[in-house]
Amino acid sequence: EMINEKFSRAASGPIFNLLRKSVDVTSCGVKTIRYEEFIRSLQMPSSLNIFGLAPLRGNGLMVLDPNLVFLIIDSYFGGDGRFHTRIEGRDFTNVEQGVIRKVVDVFFHELGEIWKAVHPVVFSAIRTEMNPQFVNITGHSDPVVVSSFEMEIESTRNKFHYCIPYVALAPIRDKLHGTQKADFSGSDE
Repeated sequence: EMINEKFSRAASGPIFNLLRKSVDVTSCGVKTIRYEEFIRSLQMPSSLNIFGLAPLRGNGLMVLDPNLVFLIIDSYFGGDGRFHTRIEGRDFTNVEQGVIRKVVDVFFHELGEIWKAVHPVVFSAIRTEMNPQFVNITGHSDPVVVSSFEMEIESTRNKFHYCIPYVALAPIRDKLHGTQKADFSGSDE
């Protein structure tokens, strides 16, 4: 949760620089659920960005809801967010995917900077999908850690999430829980 709070504060500035609009990113909490449950909760089409977690094993998933995708694209090209795009039945164009890739790259950079304090992790984009059926970062019944955020651009709010398989975080679980043992051999003056 502390990582996500720091990420929320850190991501707002670079996204403002990219869109030239007031941007507020808010953490909406962390939950552990089965991967299948998470995938079923996603809208079609969503921007599904698979990323590496070096040196941790496995891949993660950054998901931008379609309403957020179109809000970002509208803002990027100077719109005011009032233009509503029909979402169903259409894929993102190459131009739209390029704009979203810029935003996702900002997210990955900021996440990498924030994670350095806990454990150095390099978030690197692998590929993008639009259909959740084509994204398998772990087994369907395996637990994943889902961090949810809300991004507000010019008073319009939409969500994005990043999902990391629990098994990938297992080697650094003690660091995340803050349960590393300290040396208490001396007296406390």
